[in-house]
Amino acid sequence: MKLNLSVKDLMSTEVLKVSKGDSVLSVATRMRDKNIGSAIVVEKERVVGIVTERDLAFKMLPDGRDPKGTGVGEIMVSPVTTVDAPMDVTEAADLMRRKNFRRLPVVDGGRLVGIITQTDIADVEPDLVRLMQRLLAARDEKGAGDLIGKYYQETKAREEFDRIKNRKKRDPPQEGREGAAAAGRQE
Repeated sequence: MKLNLSVKDLMSTEVLKVSKGDSVLSVATRMRDKNIGSAIVVEKERVVGIVTERDLAFKMLPDGRDPKGTGVGEIMVSPVTTVDAPMDVTEAADLMRRKNFRRLPVVDGGRLVGIITQTDIADVEPDLVRLMQRLLAARDEKGAGDLIGKYYQETKAREEFDRIKNRKKRDPPQEGREGAAAAGRQE
C-alpha cells in the first residue's frame, strides 16, 4: 500500500505577497496584522525573495535603518529555495532539516501557490505516527497476513490517511508559529 502525502496536501495557500519596493514598515505591519512570520517577495507571481521577522530584527534594527524609506528588496533573502506542490512532504521536510529552513514557498509551474512550514508538518506528525503504530501492530497480529485481514487493514489505513490529509484542509494551522533561523539566509 502506498500512501502519498504531498506538499500541496499540507501547505497554506494564505501567503503574504509583497513587492521589492514595498516599504519595510508596511510589510512588517501587514505581517503583524496577519500574525505571520514571513512575506514572499514576488514579481509576476514568481518568487524572487523572502522576508522574515528575523530579517526585520537583524537587518533593520541594529543599523538604525528607516523602515519607511527602506524597501523590502534591500533586506530580502534571494535567491529563494522553493518546492513544487506535488513533491512528497517527506522530501520537503528533509530539505528543511538539511538546510535549517523553517518555511518554504511552494510553486506550481514556477508560480507561487502556497507556503509550507515546519509547523504544517508537525501538525500531522502525531497522527501519522499513530497510523504507523497501528499498521505495525496489525502486521504482528496473528492472522493479519490473510488476504481479508490485509485488505481490511489497508482499507482502514487508507481511510485514516485520508482523514489526516483532509483535516489539514478543514483545520488550517494558526499563523505566526513558524519561528526563525539565522539572519541573512532563508528560514
